Amino acid sequence: GKIGASFRDEKVIRLTAYRVTEDNPALIRYREALGELGIEPYAKPNFGGSDCNVLVRNGIQAICTFNSMHACHTTREYAVIDELVTMTEIVKKLIRG
Repeated sequence: GKIGASFRDEKVIRLTAYRVTEDNPALIRYREALGELGIEPYAKPNFGGSDCNVLVRNGIQAICTFNSMHACHTTREYAVIDELVTMTEIVKKLIRG
C-alpha cells in the first residue's frame, strides 16, 4: 500500500577535477620561486579538494601548494616549524614576483 513518501534526486557538482600542464603560468612561477630558494620542486597527484578546484573551474590558472602538515585531518596532526618557515619564504617570493 501507499505510505505517502516521495523522493527527489538532485545532482550537484561540488568538485571538478583538473590537471596542471607544464605551461601553466602558476606552475612556472612556483618553480622559479623554488629555484630562487634552492628547493627542488616535485609534483604528486592530489585527490582532495581545495579552493584551487573552484579557481581552475572558473578559468583561473592556479596550482595547489601545501604547507607543513603531517597526519592531516587526524587527532595526531602536527606541523614542523622549519617547514612552516620555508613555506613562508616561498610565499614571500611568490608575492614579490
